[in-house]
Amino acid sequence: MMFRYLPEEDGIREEEWLRRITRTQVDSVVCLCGFLHVSTFAKRLEEKGCLVKYLKVTESEWFKARYGKYQIVERDGKRWCEIRY
Repeated sequence: MMFRYLPEEDGIREEEWLRRITRTQVDSVVCLCGFLHVSTFAKRLEEKGCLVKYLKVTESEWFKARYGKYQIVERDGKRWCEIRY
């Protein structure tokens, strides 16, 4: 199974999340996002000066046993998620 990261569409979504988070006066925020957004969204937050800690549930043994191994693949400027059962 394969899911593609769409830089324009997904990027617009991430920028909106970022805008909402950075305009809010809070000390901490919890974000739940899809596998393909974790690294790109974390990078955007860090670029805005946020301290980011994230948990990759996909690396947990229980997750792998139930859902398979998730892996991000990047080639020729394209990024996608492959799932292997």
